[in-house]
Amino acid sequence: MMSMPMSTVVAKSNVQVLRVQASPGAQLSARLPAPFTNRGQRSACKSRGHRIIRSGLLDFLNPQTGSTSARADELVSELLDLARSTNGGAKARLETREQLEELAQELQRFRPRAPTRSPLFPGTYKVLYTSNPNAPGGPVLRSAPGQAVFTGQQLRQTLEKPDVFLNEVAFKTLGLFPGTALQEGRWRALDGNRYVVDLEPAALKVAGNAGLSQQSEAVQRKFEVLYLDERVRVVRFLPDADSDSQPQLFVFEREIEDAEDDIEEEEDEPEEVPAALPFLRGRGRAGLATEAERSYAQEASAGTKRIGRKTAAAPAQVPDAKTEEVKRREMVRAQLAEITVAYKEAQAETRTALKQLKDFERESAQARRQSAPALDMVRIADATAEAAEQQLQAAREVAANADEQLKAASSALVELERRVRQR
Repeated sequence: MMSMPMSTVVAKSNVQVLRVQASPGAQLSARLPAPFTNRGQRSACKSRGHRIIRSGLLDFLNPQTGSTSARADELVSELLDLARSTNGGAKARLETREQLEELAQELQRFRPRAPTRSPLFPGTYKVLYTSNPNAPGGPVLRSAPGQAVFTGQQLRQTLEKPDVFLNEVAFKTLGLFPGTALQEGRWRALDGNRYVVDLEPAALKVAGNAGLSQQSEAVQRKFEVLYLDERVRVVRFLPDADSDSQPQLFVFEREIEDAEDDIEEEEDEPEEVPAALPFLRGRGRAGLATEAERSYAQEASAGTKRIGRKTAAAPAQVPDAKTEEVKRREMVRAQLAEITVAYKEAQAETRTALKQLKDFERESAQARRQSAPALDMVRIADATAEAAEQQLQAAREVAANADEQLKAASSALVELERRVRQR
């Protein structure tokens, strides 16, 4: 006979044990710090209990041995340490790329079942590494000139249910003006391990220059999840069979959520009136609070009297305070003026740098167009040389055959002369 799932909270010293009975003979438990008051106890269970129960149930349905889990954690730590040093893949050497590829392949052996359906799959991630350094933000941002102009780049990717997808690159132009490159899209799961993302055109925007934008084409990308846990998501881009693109490896680190929501829930709950405690002589905490308030009021009254005796000397200090305030305001105005001038100069430098970058891209495109005919001529010359080489080889073969025939004719002539002499 199956028993209904139930949960119990058992207090042991200063630690609480939350137990969840999933089925007869199977029990999950998680250790929680014991709150001081009943209000904190309910809040802690309310804000964190559901996550603990969900994690426990997932572990129960997806059992792992201790050695397997330890090995996976070791591989994840090594992968994260190595990926963090690559600046999104831009500074990764060939040896580092090979090591990351080997770690990803080994981690794939520990991949959970149906990761695209896992509650761990959605979230906000930092882009730690990609085998194509230009993939996260495009060549304008991720190239060497782009990183020199758009400094402090932070790469993020957000997936939310049911289908929200967002690529974001935050940066500061010349280290001063914040900007973002955003690319939105929608994702959907193909099966338990693969998913597709329909990406919309991306836009590059710099603060103060709303017109500076660069659009890319809308595309569709298919990915396979190699590994997923509470810390990392490792995926591989799968190009189409008829595409010239190569598979690409991505390493994402989950951003840790702040615990402020739990604290706010605890603060918003109404305070309960606690019962009187016997070791406080029946007065309860309210009685102690009343006595503490009286003591504080007496000390505050004494402090007010001391302050009153010093009030007579205060008017003499008012003019000095006003003078200091005037000086401080003038100093702030001067600093604001300097900042405004620096801002305008930096804005002009930014426009100049962006113009130079666009000129460089235009010249590069023109050079590619100009070199195209030359490349065609080189290809034609190569083809002509190859044909001439083939004709020369044929001529050599004809000459060799002619030499053999000449030798045969000479031999026949010598034999004929010998016979004539004998007669």
